Amino acid sequence: MMETMKNKEQIIARISGERTRLLAKKYSKEDQFSQDDAIRLASLTDELRELCPRVTEEDWKVIENMKKELDTMNVDLLDGDGSGEE
Repeated sequence: MMETMKNKEQIIARISGERTRLLAKKYSKEDQFSQDDAIRLASLTDELRELCPRVTEEDWKVIENMKKELDTMNVDLLDGDGSGEE
């Protein structure tokens, strides 16, 4: 398991490094940023988002649980006369 995590981190580091190099080339006034570079940058960005998402599957589960709790609270409030008082 530890080996897999280390391998994933190495892949992420490699992709990030290559992506950073392409971004520098894109915004550099001296280098020509080709269509192939743009395609490669988009591909690397997609790979990075898949390997290292901003919102993880666990985050989505937490959000879903929070939504369920809020829905339950809403139903409890509406069970009365709508005033929120008992």
